[in-house]
Amino acid sequence: MITAVLPSWIVDAPPALLVLVAAIFIEVVSWIGFSLISEQLFALYRWLFHRTAYARTSALQAELVDLRRDLKSMSAMDEFAKWARTRRQIDAKVAEYEKLSSTLRTTRTFFLLKAQVATRAVFYLLYLFIVIQYRATPMFFIPDDWFSGLLGAALSLPFAPAGSVSVMVWVLACRRVTRNTMQLVLGDKMDAVADDGAGADQATENFKQSLDDITAKSS
Repeated sequence: MITAVLPSWIVDAPPALLVLVAAIFIEVVSWIGFSLISEQLFALYRWLFHRTAYARTSALQAELVDLRRDLKSMSAMDEFAKWARTRRQIDAKVAEYEKLSSTLRTTRTFFLLKAQVATRAVFYLLYLFIVIQYRATPMFFIPDDWFSGLLGAALSLPFAPAGSVSVMVWVLACRRVTRNTMQLVLGDKMDAVADDGAGADQATENFKQSLDDITAKSS
């Protein structure tokens, strides 16, 4: 039983409050987005296990910028030996950079795929756990004169006692109120967060373009 390993202050808390907190968490995660969460997890993973490789790519970028500057200042006609040596250094470092970058991109792609699957699984398992754990537990009872007939019965679906609000209805209500509140408070920022992770590879792509320029201009 999952509740056996939970702290007593969680187990003893009112079910309606626990479900409210969980619903807010679920809605915030939905707003942030699984992609951005996975990107942040990858940033931690990269720092823990691939710092050396990423430091090397940064060093190669700096070296290539310097070599490119030197190459542009040389004349292939008057300083052919020096120009050819610099060009060979550039070619070697470009090859090393592209090989290392390709390996790191592959690592990143597979990590993000696994991270998104894992975060989605945790997200939906939490949702499922809440519904199953409190499927027959009334979140709270409502006065008889508030709702009656089919509407009152619908609020207790599927398994809560008559005259109460079920976990399914309470979760949906909490998420709706949370979403509307976030939209009211954050406005356009609701859509901005999802775009933050979209440019994660932009710097690398820009530098790859500069590598192409090196080849084109020095040939």
